[in-house]
Amino acid sequence: MVPMEFHYINPSKLLTMKRKHYLIAILQLLLLLPLAATTQVHLRVSNIDVIAGQPFDLPVYTDSTITGQGIFAYTLTLEYSDYFLNAIDIITDETVSDAFGTPAVYFGNGKVTLAGAGSSPLVGEKGDVFIKIRFNPYPNVWGTAYVGPSGSTISNFNEGSPTLSIQTGQVNISPAPSITISPNSGIVLRGEPLAFSVSGDVTPPYSWQLEDNSIGSIDEAGIFTGSNVGFTKVQVTDNAGLTDQTDQRIEVRGYSLSIPNGLSEWQGATIDIPINTTSLDGLNVNSGNFTLTYNPSVLSPAEIVINGTLLQNYQEPMVNWGEGKVTIAFAGSTPLTGEGTQYLVS
Repeated sequence: MVPMEFHYINPSKLLTMKRKHYLIAILQLLLLLPLAATTQVHLRVSNIDVIAGQPFDLPVYTDSTITGQGIFAYTLTLEYSDYFLNAIDIITDETVSDAFGTPAVYFGNGKVTLAGAGSSPLVGEKGDVFIKIRFNPYPNVWGTAYVGPSGSTISNFNEGSPTLSIQTGQVNISPAPSITISPNSGIVLRGEPLAFSVSGDVTPPYSWQLEDNSIGSIDEAGIFTGSNVGFTKVQVTDNAGLTDQTDQRIEVRGYSLSIPNGLSEWQGATIDIPINTTSLDGLNVNSGNFTLTYNPSVLSPAEIVINGTLLQNYQEPMVNWGEGKVTIAFAGSTPLTGEGTQYLVS
């Protein structure tokens, strides 16, 4: 038989041990109380792809349950890059915050602050839209912008309980689709064609229009033909509704003057240089002036000849001789017609 051993425990030490156990239990309860009492509600700003220059609504989602949190008031401050975006409005329709009505709103430089309150707590589940912010992205700037919690201003529910966290959202801004007409300007004579084309985000088929149909016509292939003297812009529209127009007006001129190529003569001899014109019919031309330039080390003008030319029935023209140039002005009572040689310069 094994003898039993007995140990004596001092009663004062037993009391000390009990106190330690009580203190540990109380500390554990104190540590657990804040965890049980504190709840954090999460909001999330949406990631979204948008087009530069086109307004959009940015949702702020609930990323945790709102119902049962006893939320009677909220203050939200979100910051964004005002290089890309401009906040212009708040949308509450069909959102969690709609129960509080339209919030008080402050739009600042790159910042929007919202505040709302109500007599009944907000109700909502994870994934619901809490509120929407309408932005207008600037038309000629694209890239990535961020919308998220302010680093300097606190957002909260009920002035702090439950606590609130907000996840930043990313706004990817793409350039707006566009088409470009070419050429952007031009000068043609009556009856002369000028071909136009279109490039960019084109959705065929596309159509062509003129600002002034009395100046000419343009076919489905983009070939413009001038019919009357004047100016007009050309516009193209594709099947998606994108449009572009020439920045400058296309000029239709009535006639042009030219000098033949390939003229030659011996040194020291006289050469007649014809000044030719395209058709003058219907233009009512009975006066005009033009300037010729030349190399004075090679040529020396002698006279202006109108016999045998379209101006033979006009008075002698006025001539101003200069160094390396000559200016000629003519006038008559009967409009010129036909085409051919207007002057001979010897």
